[in-house]
Order: sequence, then C-alpha cells, then structure tokens
Amino acid sequence: MRNGKIRVAALAGTLALTAAMLLAVASPTFATTRTTKGKTHEATGEIVSVNAMTLVLLHARGRGKTKMTFYLTPETKKLVSVAPGKRVLLLYRIENGKMMVRRIRAPRAEKKR
Repeated sequence: MRNGKIRVAALAGTLALTAAMLLAVASPTFATTRTTKGKTHEATGEIVSVNAMTLVLLHARGRGKTKMTFYLTPETKKLVSVAPGKRVLLLYRIENGKMMVRRIRAPRAEKKR
C-alpha cells in the first residue's frame, strides 16, 4: 500500500512540474505577434536597396558607414519617394529583434557653417 502511495505522489509531482513548465514557455505564435511599445529611433542615410519588405540604408556612424537592414510593413508611411541613391530619414522601432520602419521622410536640412 505504501509503495502505491509513493508512485501516485511521484506521478502527481511529475504532472505538476510538466504543467508548470508548459505554462512558463510561451507558444511560438504568441511570441511572434506580441509587440512592446518601444522607443522610436532615427536613422539617416542613403538607400542602397529597397523592395516590398526590406530597405537597406547606408548609415554614417562615427568615421565609417554601416549598412543597416530595416523591415517595411503595410503601415509604413512613405512621405517621400523611395529609391536607391536617395537620402532619407527613417523613424523606426525595434520589435521582436527587428528594426520596423514607421515613417520614411526627407532628412532635416543640414546646418550651413
């Protein structure tokens, strides 16, 4: 009788632990659709390439230039024409590890010295 109670208790503990682990892990569909309100960032540079889903920008950082890949959505507002070689200002947020463009506009006028 005692041996049976130990088995039932062990089985109940295993089920409880398994249930807790399943609840702790978010499902993949939930993780990809969840977004957090983040800070809006800016990047100014020259467009290297653009297609329906991505935009590659040549962004000046320090003394060098870096190619940055941004993701476009149907909600992206394009206030200027988007073409390779054009200089633009991107307003973007980081969502699920990707730089998602919110708005594309003309860069601010540079100060004359």
